[in-house]
Amino acid sequence: MRHEDLSAKFLEWSRGNELAAQFLDGFFQTVHLWDDMVDGDPCEEGRVNRTLFWLLCELPRNTFFNEYRLFLTAQIQICVDQWLMANELERTGDLDKQARAFGLRDSTLSVISQVAYVVGGYDHMTKVSDEVRNLFTGETLNEYRELLNG
Repeated sequence: MRHEDLSAKFLEWSRGNELAAQFLDGFFQTVHLWDDMVDGDPCEEGRVNRTLFWLLCELPRNTFFNEYRLFLTAQIQICVDQWLMANELERTGDLDKQARAFGLRDSTLSVISQVAYVVGGYDHMTKVSDEVRNLFTGETLNEYRELLNG
C-alpha cells in the first residue's frame, strides 16, 4: 500500500483526528525501519534521519500521544515484546515455533485498534480492528514459511 493511501486510512481510523493519525504514521514508520534494520534490509540515510527526527522531536510534541501516552506505551511495550519473541522463534527453524511467530509478528497492528478505541470507543475499535486485520494479514502460514525457509 502506498504511503499516501496508508496515511489516509490512519486519518479515517482516527476519525479525522490529525494528531492521532500522525502518531500512527510515525509509529509505523519507526517499526518498519526497525524491522528492516534487524532483517538487514536497505535503510536509506534520509529515511533513518526522518524517522529518528520524528521519534526524538515530533513525537514528544504530539498532544494526542501525550494525553494517552500511558495507555499507548503499555500497548506498544506488549507489541515490541511479541515482535522480539517472533524474531527469535522464526530463527529456530522449528515449524511449531514458526507458527507461533506467524501469529505474534503482526501485533503492532493492535496499536491502530487502541487509537480507534480512544477516538471512537468500543464499536469503532472492533470495526477498525476487523478492517485492519483484513487489510494487512493476507499472507498464509505456508507463504510465510516459504519466505522464512527459502
